Amino acid sequence: MKYKTLLIHIFLLIFWISLAYFLPYYLFVFKYLQNYVMINFREIGAIFVVILEIFVIINLVLLLMEVKKIIKEFL
Repeated sequence: MKYKTLLIHIFLLIFWISLAYFLPYYLFVFKYLQNYVMINFREIGAIFVVILEIFVIINLVLLLMEVKKIIKEFL
């Protein structure tokens, strides 16, 4: 259980990357709604992808800090 936070960061990193990768495909389904609703789903999807990429970067930094802490334990 010592490496629980490391595993959580790895899982979250995979989750955010997969969500950022597949989000445009989910929003592609809603392109037919644009005829009825005055919302541009492509712009909303781009904003969500940028936000998810920020989460990926933050999680990557936290993961590297956790790895650094584990390496210091062994030295």
